[in-house]
Amino acid sequence: MRKTFKNRTIKYIMNFSKEYEIRFDENFGKGSFSKLLDAKRKYSNNSFIRINLSKTKIDNVEIFLKKNRVLFSKTFINNGIKIEKSFFNLSSSLLTLNGELYLQDLASQVPVNCINFEALKLMNKKIRILDMCASPGSKTSQIIDLMEYNNIDFELVALEMEKIRIQRLINNLQKQEFKNYEIYNIDALSFESQNKFDIIFLDAPCSGNLIEDKNWLNKRDFKGIKERAEIQKKLLKKADSLLANNGFLIYSTCSLELEENEENAIWALKNLNLKNIKCNLKFPFETAPEKIIKNDKIKNSLKGINCIRFMPYLSRTQGFFICCYRK
Repeated sequence: MRKTFKNRTIKYIMNFSKEYEIRFDENFGKGSFSKLLDAKRKYSNNSFIRINLSKTKIDNVEIFLKKNRVLFSKTFINNGIKIEKSFFNLSSSLLTLNGELYLQDLASQVPVNCINFEALKLMNKKIRILDMCASPGSKTSQIIDLMEYNNIDFELVALEMEKIRIQRLINNLQKQEFKNYEIYNIDALSFESQNKFDIIFLDAPCSGNLIEDKNWLNKRDFKGIKERAEIQKKLLKKADSLLANNGFLIYSTCSLELEENEENAIWALKNLNLKNIKCNLKFPFETAPEKIIKNDKIKNSLKGINCIRFMPYLSRTQGFFICCYRK
């Protein structure tokens, strides 16, 4: 019985893998799945750091890295650095323990950098920020850092529904010595607030992708992808209800799936009180979905919509998707 079950499981995984390859190539061009697997081999172990600008200066970190024979290169984000080679674990370095550095994939650093901080200053008020799915706290700590660095008065609310992940969120914020935040152990869909938020980050629970999860094909199926997309729509609708007029909503996932990304971006514009805005970051590789996607139906629906898609074989990072809105 056990052997029969195992054989069925192996057969199912092989069938899904083949179906996924066909679908991926249809959506992104013939040979795209092979390029994704090649990127997995080459870039899944890439390491990036974020320099907390409110804690230290970029020059100080670069001096530290050079003194300790760490090979690194700069990226399109001024305080995001790629670690090419290190002879010790940077996560246990003094700068990391002091909260001056934080290990974070470069793609994950993009959503917060889509915020126009100069525009926030002109609002001349305390900025209310909501992080709807906060743990492990990468973006939570990043937005606090940049608000403090830009001397913008703010208050931040972070939500996390899983108790086990709450502690990781708290640990990350405490390790970086950040303050001025409130954490609630609650499902974002159940959260209520009398006061609306000026900025909402919705880094939605998603299906992930092959680059960051070596067992991804063993865990996923098309039904699960569609179910995730429906949950994300509910979260987008909830975000819209909590967003102040003229407020900013940054939607992101680490998924590569059209259902969870472009299709949701289009759905939000059709069904919610949101308008699409452009992120002003400049990228050294193609990120425009309408130029990457080969699925004509989706491609044609994206005309006039600004989104950012990180394809691992183009970005040399994990896969990622970002879409920015204003109410």
